[in-house]
Amino acid sequence: MKRNILARMHNDGIIYGLNALHEIPSPQDIPSTVESLVREFSEKYDVPFEPLNLPEFPENINDLNLDEWVDQTSFSTEFKNLAKGTLDVLERELSIVESFQEFDRLLGQAESTLNESEFYVFDDHIYVAKRSMEFWKAEVDETQVWQLHASFLDGRSARGPINWWKVLGCDCIGGFFNGPGGYICASLISVIMQY
Repeated sequence: MKRNILARMHNDGIIYGLNALHEIPSPQDIPSTVESLVREFSEKYDVPFEPLNLPEFPENINDLNLDEWVDQTSFSTEFKNLAKGTLDVLERELSIVESFQEFDRLLGQAESTLNESEFYVFDDHIYVAKRSMEFWKAEVDETQVWQLHASFLDGRSARGPINWWKVLGCDCIGGFFNGPGGYICASLISVIMQY
């Protein structure tokens, strides 16, 4: 998918989903609610969407092991190791500039080790990781956890601070399971489940 389309779709899909929420669904209903919202967005804006096929989320986002998600894919071992490298970068909570440098290093490794089809998926993965960091950074600051587009939320989670690094991780690997719509679904689920 062309990068500018993927980035716009990712950001617009998240905004659409958050704006369409009128209340936080019960934990067991979050995935189906998000799937409905993203399907609605996809149909409205003619964006490719595949049925939700993400691994199960634990009750607490901090218990989510994204390396295990990567292991569930059918990609090569080299691909999985590079994807886990992306997650390692996120877990280190580097600045955006430092993270982008690390992502570019991983992309260089991918270009020399992955076959063409896996490289394109990995390239999208890195691109979404970068755009996701920029998107959420624009919405998050040091004092207010979330001031996004869903006006009914007061910016504070009843469950404690939002784990943005898990959100970013979910965001950039969701597409491994559901293509372009998976990026949006995983991101929305990982944010909403923390409220």
